[in-house]
Amino acid sequence: MHNPRTAIYAGLIASVLVLTVTSCQRESSPAAGDLSGQSLRTLQSLEKVSDYPLFVMTYYCDYGFGAMLKTGSPRAPASDNVRSPVEEKNWQCTCFAAFGDSGAPVFGRNFDWYHRTCLLLFTDPPDGYASVSMVDIYYCGYTSDPDLSSLDERAGLLGAPLIPFDGMNEKGVTIGIMAVPYVQLPFDPGKKTLNDLLVIRLVLDHAESTDHAISLIRQYNIRMDGVPLHFFIADRSGKSAVLEFVNNEMHVLYNSLRFQVSANFILHDYYPDLLGRCWRYDLAFNILQGKDGNVSMSDARDILRNVSQGTTMWSAVYNMGSGEVQIIPGRRFESVYITNLALSE
Repeated sequence: MHNPRTAIYAGLIASVLVLTVTSCQRESSPAAGDLSGQSLRTLQSLEKVSDYPLFVMTYYCDYGFGAMLKTGSPRAPASDNVRSPVEEKNWQCTCFAAFGDSGAPVFGRNFDWYHRTCLLLFTDPPDGYASVSMVDIYYCGYTSDPDLSSLDERAGLLGAPLIPFDGMNEKGVTIGIMAVPYVQLPFDPGKKTLNDLLVIRLVLDHAESTDHAISLIRQYNIRMDGVPLHFFIADRSGKSAVLEFVNNEMHVLYNSLRFQVSANFILHDYYPDLLGRCWRYDLAFNILQGKDGNVSMSDARDILRNVSQGTTMWSAVYNMGSGEVQIIPGRRFESVYITNLALSE
């Protein structure tokens, strides 16, 4: 399936490479030999942690998102009639948040898409919060299994901060996206415009809570090119919300239980009768309901295993209380990569 977003993200990557070079006080092109210390340190931090392959990288340079927020201009949303991946069998995702253990709330997420190289990215911008996020580096211009052995070949990864697909920040705020059948996006010519994945970066860099994330998103128009989406946001206080775009309005559906589930249908269209729309939603909901939202990291992995599909590219579990992160690439649930993000008050 042709994805119009590829060209959009390619432009973003080109922009961030220029911003990175500028922020590191270099005037040359962004080949590895021309980059300054912080960018080279970033590329040198790349580590392959799974043969899937899954890589981990720490971003040490300013990736210019703050400058983008200041200089962006209004752009009308994409056409409402773009084709949704939901129409394709098994190209769908599952997210849930569980707050039964108030000291260790968890956010689980399956990203179901193509099987391609994925990157776990740590960022700590000078004007925002530290975070960890998952990236499909195809949108950095790479093939399904790229050769990243040299620094020159890694240079495209300097654009990775602008294309996160899910993640958690140091405040314990988590976010993920799922494809839906359609969107009807509002547009205010007085607001600047962010594309869908930059909304995730906005939340990761600046949100202190679910409510704060929603208030930040309301300050911008959102543009979606090629794939209609809704957002799922949660925080360590026990509040989560699904954000959807219907009738040219942003609708917010908060959790009413000690857990919440989101899949690939418009919850607003069926609320409160949400069961019976998607087998993955129903299965995750019933498990979480039986546990009253009290699930461990291991329990969360089991839920993700149960709702995974042949197209599951990665599964992620974020502990919003401790900062622990568990990544399972390509349904390899017997081999979990575990790391940690230092959380702040």
